[in-house]
Amino acid sequence: MVIVDDEDVIREGLKTFVDWNRVGYFVAGEAEDGAMAFELVQDLQPDLVITDIKMPICTGIELMDKLRNYNRDIRIIVLSGYNEFQYATAAIEAGAVGYLLKPIKFDKLHDLLASVKEELDADAFARTRSEYVGKLLRYDFILQLLQRHPANRQEAEKRAAELDMPLAGRCCDVWLAQFDDYNDLTHRYTKDEMESFKLELRETAAEAIRPIGDVYDFPCDDSSLGLLIAGDCRSKDDWRAAASRLLNDANNRFPFRVTLGIGGIFRTIEEVHESYLIARSLIAKKFFLGKNLIIMKGNTSEVPDTADAVSPVPTTLHMERLIVHMQSLEKDKVREYVDEAFASVSSRNEALNVYYLFMQLVQNFMDRFALSNSRLAHLKSPDYQSHKETLAELKDEINQFLCLVVDAMAEGGAASTNSMIGEVKKFIEAQYAHEISLESAARHIHVHPVYLSKIFKKDSGVNFIDYLTEVRVAKAKQFLADTRLKVYKVSEMVGYNDPRHFSKIFKSAVGVTPYEYRRGVLGFLDDPAGSQGQKL
Repeated sequence: MVIVDDEDVIREGLKTFVDWNRVGYFVAGEAEDGAMAFELVQDLQPDLVITDIKMPICTGIELMDKLRNYNRDIRIIVLSGYNEFQYATAAIEAGAVGYLLKPIKFDKLHDLLASVKEELDADAFARTRSEYVGKLLRYDFILQLLQRHPANRQEAEKRAAELDMPLAGRCCDVWLAQFDDYNDLTHRYTKDEMESFKLELRETAAEAIRPIGDVYDFPCDDSSLGLLIAGDCRSKDDWRAAASRLLNDANNRFPFRVTLGIGGIFRTIEEVHESYLIARSLIAKKFFLGKNLIIMKGNTSEVPDTADAVSPVPTTLHMERLIVHMQSLEKDKVREYVDEAFASVSSRNEALNVYYLFMQLVQNFMDRFALSNSRLAHLKSPDYQSHKETLAELKDEINQFLCLVVDAMAEGGAASTNSMIGEVKKFIEAQYAHEISLESAARHIHVHPVYLSKIFKKDSGVNFIDYLTEVRVAKAKQFLADTRLKVYKVSEMVGYNDPRHFSKIFKSAVGVTPYEYRRGVLGFLDDPAGSQGQKL
């Protein structure tokens, strides 16, 4: 409210002796004459003016005439030292809601202020309700346009005019403003704060777009604000400049970033639907292009079609290659593989399918190798509903997880390797008589054969096959000392079904055949046909 009186003592008395907060008002300003008061009213836009009648330059009656022409919603209370009928009549005719005599009786002033406050509150409620209903009606109309209803141009333009939306003869464009890092924002701000951000973003859009036309917002998903732009069919450069202003202003004003999907300028109201579909498809390309961008036709040529499809997930062979790189602690190779795995995805859904496959692999590695440290704690129950908004972020997250696992494996180091090699050697000791291979040994300890081959050679100094041969030949020597066992039987007992192949392997390792070993080294005769061996 504003107090107007040419007497300082009256103005100070009113400010001091009335508990304005209790009666629901705030003294926004004061003036000593009507001319100064009118300028102040234009500046402050008060709900209530309390004014004297007799003042220099511009009287209270003249001020009320100006206020009535300027804004009839402003309430006016007149204070006067003149108990004359003509003053009261003039004040009422000029629109005053009350006339009080000086000296002021504050109980009467309080009653009058309370009555005015009730009127102001009722008007505010009615105005808010009207604005809310109008907003809902505009929302409903815009949503009908987006669904291509009504299809008739004249009917649509008439309905728009009724809703104070001048669309006839104007170009239209649909923009979708999507909050970047929306999931993080919902954890930092309340729902009411997020709604407030949307309102502020809408106002920022109105300012940025004002040079080319008007903006009407409409409900979208929680993370986005829909904007219907109606403006002059001028150069596309002007529209692009407006989009740039909006993005820059939002970056400067808010604690968040947005990405804009621009549907494109259309000359008729019926084509709003098409602009919306284009904007929606473009904003989906944010996943590939990145955040805090203006995405429009012409700058997405290298981006795949985002239509959902069945994901071509990496094959088992490819995943085995990744396992080798991880077990070999080759982080660069791991990152290269991650890039390859995501190279062919054409939608967010496909990328998420690949992501889930990787996360399952991470879990398997942690369980298989009993990996556990503080840095891996959050991977024990990962959030498989990833909220990453771009492909680059998704890949970075996978690389981070995989490298954490590689680091944990590296920390296990020699102890882990020695344990695995020990298990393999026990496996060979127990299974040498059977058909075993590098692959079966790798399966036994749950690692990739290539990785086992690498660490076995590094730890033992010989490769897996040579070590298996050494064990089998050593066992064969022991069995050959038993003259009851024929050479072909010894061959079977150490894992060779073909005696001739066994003889060849034995001679290569020992320098003589099994027969020659039994006769020349052990001093036994052996009948190849199977007769009882005799000591020489």
